[in-house]
Amino acid sequence: MYFVHCQSSHFNKSVTKIQSQLNTAMEINQEVSNLKASLQARKNEGFLGIETKRKLNELEKDGDVTKQQVNHFVDNAVLFYATCIEYIETWDHSDDVSKLTSALLTKTPTWSEVEAANDMVCITAGRSSATDDNRLFDQTTCVARYATAETIERWMQSGTDTSQRWLEVFEHFKNQQLEFDAILCLVHFQE
Repeated sequence: MYFVHCQSSHFNKSVTKIQSQLNTAMEINQEVSNLKASLQARKNEGFLGIETKRKLNELEKDGDVTKQQVNHFVDNAVLFYATCIEYIETWDHSDDVSKLTSALLTKTPTWSEVEAANDMVCITAGRSSATDDNRLFDQTTCVARYATAETIERWMQSGTDTSQRWLEVFEHFKNQQLEFDAILCLVHFQE
């Protein structure tokens, strides 16, 4: 029961983040990726949790279980993690969504990232072109000049969510009388 409690708590944290705080496909994708990485690390280490290990050691010391049974339990825990990862991968469509991560503004977006997102949006929406590449390139360059490493660090430290980041960027564009229709179209599709 200790092992099950530890795992249910771990999954509950991810599910709570997905359901209550995150609202874009990219943010949900990031949380699923984090969960998958955590499960992989737990699998690699044969992680049981402190209480589970304590109880197994106590049972072994008292002679209620053998070392072989403890090892079998650890093997089953590793199998549990592998099964969880396999299940997530079965339903995971992050390859498509990962092309949209530039919209999170967790780092300065590059043209290649925005171009890949634009291509994916065109395919998903069934359009030959989501927008004029020249306009999108110029607007991406403006976003990159505004969303510098320092700005992103400020957002990260203050807990500014993705929507608020984009509102700030677009407000800056508006105040500077810069066009942002192409990038806005792409960001709007992604949210």
